[in-house]
Amino acid sequence: MKNQVNTIVSPIGTAAYSWLAKPDTAFNQNHFKVTLLLDKEDSKAKTFVNMINTAHKKAANGHNTPSPVRDGDTSKAEGHAGHWTVTAKTKFQPKLVDTHRTPLPEEVAPMSGDLIRMAIVVNDYDTGSASGVSLRLQAVQLVDKRNEGSTIGNVFDDIEGFVADGEEEDEEDF
Repeated sequence: MKNQVNTIVSPIGTAAYSWLAKPDTAFNQNHFKVTLLLDKEDSKAKTFVNMINTAHKKAANGHNTPSPVRDGDTSKAEGHAGHWTVTAKTKFQPKLVDTHRTPLPEEVAPMSGDLIRMAIVVNDYDTGSASGVSLRLQAVQLVDKRNEGSTIGNVFDDIEGFVADGEEEDEEDF
């Protein structure tokens, strides 16, 4: 029996493994995706996780398939202890918005470490040998930009010499 398709919004959590500006192409996945770390002590996180786990148990129809919610305490990933991890993905770039629901500029995307909320659709699946729910990512709301990206190239100042477009700056003769 199919659950009614509804969009649900997560509580605020920390983004991890963020592929929102471009798709993850490893192993021919071609998916935009993000993992959300939710504090196990947060009551809103508990409600959200229970909602997903209840839908999964109902859709699993007796099959022993894993829920899309993972326990970070059993993960070997750094920083996951004390959190629930929830991964959602889509083949299409999700809508990315700020806290006023304004679309983010193209050069800004939520990255790992940023605080986000995600809008997801909980989809039932049944392959005959396995059933449960998967989480389809629809949109991400950037709540707090904590990761500005790589700053390694920003530690230098401009000097004379090689320029990436292939043209060297004029140097005075010695």
